[in-house]
Amino acid sequence: MLDRARAHIAEQGLDNIELRTQDITALTSVSDHSVDAAVSTFAFHHLPDVAALEKTFSEVARVLKPGGGVYLVDFGHLKAEKSIQTFAYQYADRQPELFTLDYLYSLQAAFSKQEFDRLTRQYLHGTARLYSTFLVPFMVAIKSPARTGTRNPEMLRQLHAIRDNLPPHHRTDLADLITFFKMGGLRSPLLA
Repeated sequence: MLDRARAHIAEQGLDNIELRTQDITALTSVSDHSVDAAVSTFAFHHLPDVAALEKTFSEVARVLKPGGGVYLVDFGHLKAEKSIQTFAYQYADRQPELFTLDYLYSLQAAFSKQEFDRLTRQYLHGTARLYSTFLVPFMVAIKSPARTGTRNPEMLRQLHAIRDNLPPHHRTDLADLITFFKMGGLRSPLLA
């Protein structure tokens, strides 16, 4: 993934990015209050336990600059195994079994909305807020408020083009996910 990131950075002509490999529970090479933004998508359910998740939140709070941005997204643990099975096997007829099993194990390993909420309040209070999909906390997002002046019409056009090129069943899933996050209180021009 780092090789792909390096290639993308070079392709974009960016020169202000440094890539590092490190344990997210101990960001020892990162100084206190030195990071503009913390971003993680679907990594937390790979942590072994709540103690490791708490260390991660502590590290995010430590390295983040005052006023820095936060965008952390992961699965939320569903209470009923039947719900987990339903989500995991919804596309079993259209994808390799390995993908279905990976999805199943990820959902089973997810932390609860309550655990995410407690850690967000403890470590990111005033910096970010927890959102989840309405009714069923299938996904959670911990997000700082949108910054003024960050709306980029070209970026929105590119994101909408990506959305429009998704297969129909993925466009339906995305529309449902946007609706359920909106009902859970998350508002963003990216979700339009």
